[in-house]
Amino acid sequence: MEESVLNEILREHKKWLEGAGGQCAALGSADLPSADLRYATLRHADLSSADLSFADLSSADLSFANLSSADLSYADLSSADLRYANLRSADLSSANLSYADLSYADLSSANLSFANLPSADLSSANLSYADLRYANLRHADLSFANLSPPAMLLLCFWGEVSDELTLELMRYDASNHPDPTKFDTWAKGGSCPYSTGFGRSANFKEKRELWKPGKAKSARELVLMLFKEKDIKFADDI
Repeated sequence: MEESVLNEILREHKKWLEGAGGQCAALGSADLPSADLRYATLRHADLSSADLSFADLSSADLSFANLSSADLSYADLSSADLRYANLRSADLSSANLSYADLSYADLSSANLSFANLPSADLSSANLSYADLRYANLRHADLSFANLSPPAMLLLCFWGEVSDELTLELMRYDASNHPDPTKFDTWAKGGSCPYSTGFGRSANFKEKRELWKPGKAKSARELVLMLFKEKDIKFADDI
């Protein structure tokens, strides 16, 4: 889409929001890769199935916007207002959502793999069936959010954790391996137990010098330990 056309749509949308005529932005399926939409006001806009990959939407107002099935991969949405936004089945892989307000947003079945979400507000958001593999949730607010299953949350990017938690996560990894004794071999300098076959059950910085066999905690117990250690807010009755 040509920049002049997009700017006219944005002007008409602003008028519509102010009750001064204009027209609600209808950008469904629009071709907007790498678009510069910093600080844009797109509240209530229709951006469903739009291509916004690599777009700069930092500090944009996208509250109540329809972004279902939109391609937002690698987009910069840092500090964006996405309250109540419809992001069902949206592709947010590798997107920057740091400090974004996603409270009450619908992220069900969204692809958030490798997304950067530090200090994002996801309170009361719907994250059911969202793909969170390698997503960074450090300092995020997940209070009252509808979360993906604990096993999926363990696949977020957790990086380096305390020695106690590292051991517990390694035990969980081993409990999901077809041959847990390979962890004993690995601890003595052998190859990674997950070098072939199924992938790991949790994404964190392992330390072979800490390994010793033991009973694994449940995925839920480990997620709660990670939330507390990484300063992630969550409801007490999770």
